[in-house]
Amino acid sequence: MTKWGSAYMPASYKKYQAEIVQKLGPKPPDAPLEGELSVVIEFVCKPIAKSKFTTPMGDLDNLAKGVMDTLTDEGWWLDDRQIVSLHLTKRFPEPGEAPHINVAISPND
Repeated sequence: MTKWGSAYMPASYKKYQAEIVQKLGPKPPDAPLEGELSVVIEFVCKPIAKSKFTTPMGDLDNLAKGVMDTLTDEGWWLDDRQIVSLHLTKRFPEPGEAPHINVAISPND
């Protein structure tokens, strides 16, 4: 938080959001989505060369925050408080698969 009460977003976070915006497909025709929503986000992360880690680096909640904030800022939904179900996963890519992020949004029925 800054002394004026707004959240400070470092340049690296803004760059991450800009990359997400570039890769987003077109907004749903009924955007902004209304009502309760379920969101599934899968992060297929770049492999780390010569790493002993069997799972990707980065806190899953922090990875998701950038995506959620970007979708809110870009008008995909009215507010992220509409999300009542959130499923997150992260993994390394399969052979021949490029790193990417999959996002699925659906009404919470």
